[in-house]
Amino acid sequence: MTAGSVARVRLGGYRFAFRVPWPSAEGPRAEREGILLALEDDEGRIGVGESAPFPGFAMETPASSLSALRLAAKFAIGLPPERFLEAAADLPRLAPVVASPGARAAIDLALHDLAAQRAGVPLARFLGGDAAADHVHANATIARVPPGEAGAGAAAAVAAGARCLKLKVGGRGGDGNDLFIDDHAGDIDLIDGGAGQDSAMHNPDDQLSAIESILTNPYRPK
Repeated sequence: MTAGSVARVRLGGYRFAFRVPWPSAEGPRAEREGILLALEDDEGRIGVGESAPFPGFAMETPASSLSALRLAAKFAIGLPPERFLEAAADLPRLAPVVASPGARAAIDLALHDLAAQRAGVPLARFLGGDAAADHVHANATIARVPPGEAGAGAAAAVAAGARCLKLKVGGRGGDGNDLFIDDHAGDIDLIDGGAGQDSAMHNPDDQLSAIESILTNPYRPK
């Protein structure tokens, strides 16, 4: 086996409850779950990836993503470092994960993480060169709430130290009623004007991803 080849694959799931139900477009969500993947080479480096399918966005679920990753794990064992990037590019053609974009993303990230560690540079610099940002502020997400209520959540987030706010607009609010971006015009003006010069606000579509623990459950494909 070539030095630096993948020697072990670890998979572990996480599930944690929101402090309050999250009012997604598919209805309130009480918890978030996903899968963490770790690829460890024979020199001790560990590349980490995550699959966190969100209900309602596609056919993939955490359970189906985990199954796909288990099937794909046998293809990772023994993979030499010079093939990490080639293997990542070929993932759309790897049968076990063809229908699992979350699983593909997890493997892709873990392989690039390993490659960056071997190169001795941060992953962002490995992917983006010298133009890569040194750091990215995590956003504080303001959930879909009835018009007029988002300002309080934004103020609390800024007071807690958030420098980037993500405001969810449109879709269906926590009360089950349809919302439109015009309904939130007052909230947007209030937040944009009151968040402070050091804060930025953006409002892309739903995405929530979180990693809270290290993988501890080894999976050894037969």
